[in-house]
Amino acid sequence: MLVYDFTNGKENQSGRFYSSVDMKHWEHQSDLFGYFECMELFKLPVDGDETNTRWVIYSGDAKYAVGDFDGKTFAPEHEGKYRLHYGTYYASQTFDNAPGGRKIQVGWNTSQAAPEAPYAGHHSFPHELSLHRETDGIRMRANPIEEIEGLRAKSHALDAVEISPGASAVLPIQSKTFDLTVEFEPGDTDQVVLNIPGTHIRYKTKEQIIEHREIPLDVINSKVRIRLLVDACLYEIAGNDGRVYVSLPRDYKLPISEIKIEAIGGTAKLTKLEVHELKSIWE
Repeated sequence: MLVYDFTNGKENQSGRFYSSVDMKHWEHQSDLFGYFECMELFKLPVDGDETNTRWVIYSGDAKYAVGDFDGKTFAPEHEGKYRLHYGTYYASQTFDNAPGGRKIQVGWNTSQAAPEAPYAGHHSFPHELSLHRETDGIRMRANPIEEIEGLRAKSHALDAVEISPGASAVLPIQSKTFDLTVEFEPGDTDQVVLNIPGTHIRYKTKEQIIEHREIPLDVINSKVRIRLLVDACLYEIAGNDGRVYVSLPRDYKLPISEIKIEAIGGTAKLTKLEVHELKSIWE
C-alpha cells in the first residue's frame, strides 16, 4: 500500500510504502520523499510491449517518475520528475481493471468556469495513459479514450491550405461541444492561433510552446498536431499524439459560430482540420 505522509511537516512530505499479509497489520517498507497527496503507483508496457514494462509513480501535482518497484521500494531510473499534464488539472485517479487492460485516468479541473454551478470544478475527459520510448528517455502520454468517438455526430473538415496574415482558414460550426483535430506546419510564422469563442490557443513557433502557461509542444517532422476536446465549460488538448495533456476553462456563455486558424508574422500550412460535433452523454 502507498500512502501520503506529512507527519513530520510538509517540508518532509513523502509517499510511504507498507505491506501486509492479512490487510489488518501493516509493516512500513520504505519512503519516497518529494511526493504528496493523491498518490498512485501502476505498471505500464513500453510501446505496448508487455515483456518490457515500467512502474510509474504519480501524485496530485500531475508530476511523475518512471522506474522499478520490487514490492517494497520504488527506484526511479532518472533524476527529478516528468510532467505530462498542464493547466488546471489536479488530483487525478486511475481506474483498475478497465476494459482492454487500459490505464484510464480522470483528473479534477479545479477552475470554477461556471461560478453559479453547485459544484467545485469539473472532471476531465477520461484519457488513456501509455509509455513510449522518446529520444530523451521513456515518457508517458495521455490520449482521450476511444469511447468518445461514439459521441460524434455531425462532422466538418477543411482541405489543406496555406494561411498567412490576412488569409485565415475559417470553418463555420454551430456547436458548443466538439472533438477537433488540427495539424499544421508552422513554417516561418511567429505564431499560429486557433481561435474559438471562449478559447484562444496560441502556438509560438520559435519557442515551440503554447503561450498560455508556456506549455512545451515540439515541432515533430515539421508539424504540430493538436487534438482538442471542447465542452461547455472547459477544453482539453492532447498535443502531438498525447505528449502533453492540457485542461483549461472556457467562457461557456460565448456561443460558437466558427473556428478560425490564423498565422502571425509569416506563412504556415494547415494540413488538417477535422471537427466532430459531440452529443451529450446525458441524452
